[in-house]
Amino acid sequence: MRLIISIFLLLFCEIGQGQVSTISIDSLNKEILRLKKGVSNFKNDTLLITYLTRKANYAASYTSTEEGVKAAEEAFERSEKIGWKKGEILANYAIGEAYHVKSQYFTAIKYFLKVVGLAQSEEFAEFRVKCLRHIGGSYMWMERPAEALKYYQLFEKEIVGKNQNKTYIIDGIAEIGQLNSRFLDNPKKGMEYFLKAEKQYIYLKDTIGIAYVNSYMGGAFAKLNQPEKAVKAFEKAIKYYKISKTDYLLADAYIFSSEFYLKKKDYVRAKALAKEAQIIAEKMKIYFSIRDSHKQLYLANKATKNYDSALFHHEIYANSRDSMAEANIDDRLKVINYDTDTKLQKAEIDQKTRENKRKNSLIFVLVAGLFTLSFISILVYRFLNIRKKVAESEVFQLQQEKQLIASNSVIKGQEEERSRLAKDLHDGLGGILSGIKFTLNSMTGNQVLSEQSSHTFHKAIGQLDNAITELRRVAHSMMPEALLKFGLKDAIHDFCDGINNTGQLKVNFETFGFEGRLDQAKEVSLYRIAQELLNNTMKHAHATSAHVQLVQNENLLTLTVEDNGKGFDSSNLQNNKGAGLSNIESRVNYLNGKMDIKSDPSHGTSVEVQVMV
Repeated sequence: MRLIISIFLLLFCEIGQGQVSTISIDSLNKEILRLKKGVSNFKNDTLLITYLTRKANYAASYTSTEEGVKAAEEAFERSEKIGWKKGEILANYAIGEAYHVKSQYFTAIKYFLKVVGLAQSEEFAEFRVKCLRHIGGSYMWMERPAEALKYYQLFEKEIVGKNQNKTYIIDGIAEIGQLNSRFLDNPKKGMEYFLKAEKQYIYLKDTIGIAYVNSYMGGAFAKLNQPEKAVKAFEKAIKYYKISKTDYLLADAYIFSSEFYLKKKDYVRAKALAKEAQIIAEKMKIYFSIRDSHKQLYLANKATKNYDSALFHHEIYANSRDSMAEANIDDRLKVINYDTDTKLQKAEIDQKTRENKRKNSLIFVLVAGLFTLSFISILVYRFLNIRKKVAESEVFQLQQEKQLIASNSVIKGQEEERSRLAKDLHDGLGGILSGIKFTLNSMTGNQVLSEQSSHTFHKAIGQLDNAITELRRVAHSMMPEALLKFGLKDAIHDFCDGINNTGQLKVNFETFGFEGRLDQAKEVSLYRIAQELLNNTMKHAHATSAHVQLVQNENLLTLTVEDNGKGFDSSNLQNNKGAGLSNIESRVNYLNGKMDIKSDPSHGTSVEVQVMV
């Protein structure tokens, strides 16, 4: 949540040999135009790229996400053209920040992951650490704690031995505390992180940081049944945010305080704090805070039986959730859960409003009786319907298990047959062809041939060489030698190099945390998945570049293949599934894994496969 401040500070950092003391979008555009008209050399080009990324950061915070992304994309293209890796990192990081500020978290995560892949050397360690923290934070604010924890754990591994007094590291420590306290229901562990962060903020005299961690600590103290300390923490956070005029974070502090007083049944104070948060959030267009402030007002009015106001705030809360769900449409499960929750809550309010208006009339008694009878009928119907669905589900599950066993047998048989054929081709037919070549070569010294016959003879020898080479290529494709001898990492690397050598597609392959060997059956299946995905990219995507990433975090192995091709409508995937994708799904099921496909016309495709190893 402190990302906007980080962007603001970046706008005042050193550029080239000069300092940017004041900044605006006009001054940035003026300097960019001057550099574009100047002489093109490495120094001027890198300076231009740096200014473009500054413009991207500024525009994302103060003008528009689209303008920021456009500037960052231009910076990336120029960096790629001159081979400046730092520029590529800066550009992707700026795009990620632009989407992060606007709460478009899935798109932001995509670009932060690209930075992690590019920033593998120690020279760019700071960008790698920042992105791991931002990815963890994105998942946390989308209420996906399992994914958040995975990236925060990688963040913690990265900061071991590093200077702990950097603001972005302390912010990450405070956020891990919030993840444990608020989302993993472990306030005691969260408090350990909070106290560590607060100590470092105080050392740096960072008043915003002190307010930031205290707004979180208040919730943890409340869960630990220490209300006096909770009140002091919330008051301290609000005080320091007001002093520093950090309104967008002040709104969060008001919301956290409102949650605390709502649980204490101090509805007057809960309403007042939520109202303060609403005013700030709507003024600054902070979508998460708009949603949460109206949620608090809805709950407080509902608790005080002010159902008209409760319904009013609930409708705004629901609309805010709708807008945010559309901005992050990939989070389908969250949208479904939200829709269900909205309908149930609205039905509850409507019901209680009707009961309140009709409680003194004879009609109410009759309606209540009919409602009760209907409710019992619905329960009976639902009970019978659920039993029927459970039975159908069990039958369907048995059928799926049967199909999975059959599919696994087919895959295993295919790989065994591929291996046998590859060996027979290489050792059998390959040996025969090599023997024929040797015999023919031995004849040339004992025979006198005419010039035409000699030409024909040597042409036949050349064609025989081509046949042997093609046979070896086919045998290698059926069962790569590198896969059997050296493992999955080297096999995929060789396959990507082979594609790069054709010039048809530029493939970038990276690994993160993956070492050693896997079970051979898993290695073969994962290799086939990567092979099929890249072949699909070359055949159908019309892409110019692809990115293959192999990441292992403890026992979870993730294979990701992305391209910049034409993409497709993933919502209609089940109706247009080809043989290649069906084969990939079969192999993922064989590994008891998960596959997630994200694609959009003109924006490329990303396929992620997760397997426990």
